[in-house]
Amino acid sequence: MKRFLAVVVILCAVPLFAGGPKKTEIVKAKKKIPNSYIIVFEDRIEDVDRAAGELLGLSRGQLKHLYKSALKGFAARITDVEAARIAQDPRVKYVEEDGEISLDTTQSGATWGLDRVDQRNLPLDGSYTYNTTASNVHAYIVDTGIHTSHNDFGGRASVGYDAIGDGQNGQDCNGHGTHVSGTVGGATYGVAKSVSLVAVRVLDCSGSGTTSGVIAGVNWVAANAIHRRADALFGRDEVLGRVDVQLFQIAQGFSTDRIDDGKRVHLVAE
Repeated sequence: MKRFLAVVVILCAVPLFAGGPKKTEIVKAKKKIPNSYIIVFEDRIEDVDRAAGELLGLSRGQLKHLYKSALKGFAARITDVEAARIAQDPRVKYVEEDGEISLDTTQSGATWGLDRVDQRNLPLDGSYTYNTTASNVHAYIVDTGIHTSHNDFGGRASVGYDAIGDGQNGQDCNGHGTHVSGTVGGATYGVAKSVSLVAVRVLDCSGSGTTSGVIAGVNWVAANAIHRRADALFGRDEVLGRVDVQLFQIAQGFSTDRIDDGKRVHLVAE
């Protein structure tokens, strides 16, 4: 299965997606949501609540999300004219159109999975050898939620955050997030068989969501992640001071100039 959005956040350090020079032109989304924008502040802004309140007060917009950890900024419902005006404010680094996000479930290749994880050379030997079950690691599944009571998780799955707000409370009604969780930490087919799985739900029952919702999920992880030794999952002898980011064009719009080199989150997209 090729999937457009399946994000696993592991061993998160505090990230900043905002980086690079100020942009006065609106950053375009491939599937724009009308009258919905993401506003990112300059790093020097300390009081995010006040700055967001002042800009929303001038525009009469409606706040959707407030970001203080993954980046400094907010998402709001405002008009195109108001967005263009806000982009000129000296406190604002850039304004981006909010966009639709959905899953791509095109079949791609055979499911040899675990056998390939521990073996580079072919032919495969039909086994999966590992020296840790990652019992002291928390993996944050940024996806459609998790069916936390699934037997394969053995009580290790929990709900951290739900950006959708449709009453599901982080529980998976699509199946994709649970599948990804099983790949990460299921007792039968999981890579890390004792990892603690935390649902960060940013896609709804149909597998759709928004760019602002995904950022809200990553923002929650950045603010609330439980940090553990990196060698628990990756078999390394040293604690990683920071973990790199791989976004695989999450939300079809994130660009590398928004990732600060000093503080990063590890994202794995399937």
